[in-house]
Amino acid sequence: MKTTYWREVKHKFHKPGQMHLEALSRLELKPGEKVLDLACGSGPYCLPILKTGATYIGLDISRLSVTSLHETELRSKIDSSWAVIVGSAENIPLRNNSVDKVFCMGSFCYFPNQTKAIREIHRVLKEDGLVTVNIVNVLDWRWFIGLLRYRILSAILAPMRKLRAHITPLQSLLNRILKRDISQIELYPVYPKFIFFIKKFIGNNGFRVINLSYSLRNKRGQPNYSAEKVNLFRRVFCEGVILVFRKQV
Repeated sequence: MKTTYWREVKHKFHKPGQMHLEALSRLELKPGEKVLDLACGSGPYCLPILKTGATYIGLDISRLSVTSLHETELRSKIDSSWAVIVGSAENIPLRNNSVDKVFCMGSFCYFPNQTKAIREIHRVLKEDGLVTVNIVNVLDWRWFIGLLRYRILSAILAPMRKLRAHITPLQSLLNRILKRDISQIELYPVYPKFIFFIKKFIGNNGFRVINLSYSLRNKRGQPNYSAEKVNLFRRVFCEGVILVFRKQV
């Protein structure tokens, strides 16, 4: 994933959402515990984690995000125990059994190889360690449209960029229609999952799910609250799920 993604979304996700803060509380963090904030971005959950007395370890593939986190969030917490590193969720640069808890919000759906990522989480997590992660639902209409948008734009932009010198008039027309320079559009695929298979996916990779809640949208279409018990319709078409699961040895 390129660092331009961070520039596009940082303003949307810079402040921690209440639903995700509630998910963080389910980890029941204790002073001295090492917490990995996987795909930490610009670090919206850094200070909430530090305030519990836990040691914060942020990991993100974007060097720009990591630099920003050093320059902003942590400046007021220089006396706390923390580290922020550049790296991939599919190849976490930490030792085996080195962290107590893992927190991953708003990013898992962008990991191309989610099986490899979940196995890496298992590797670095200590015995009986906890993980909180949200996984988006392929049947949620906004994620479905996002996936469709990616497929369509990929089909249009990929050949256009190869033949850029020959399609200037067409590009200018699309720029006017979309009101932006299409040559600057970055495409990032999303990998939502069918939520009915999530428990099996987690269980097959060495974990046991201990809590599952459904992420739901408000009247404005924004995911902002979760519930453990919902009707069948909401379960099928929810925005996603928030899971807490424990490492099994």
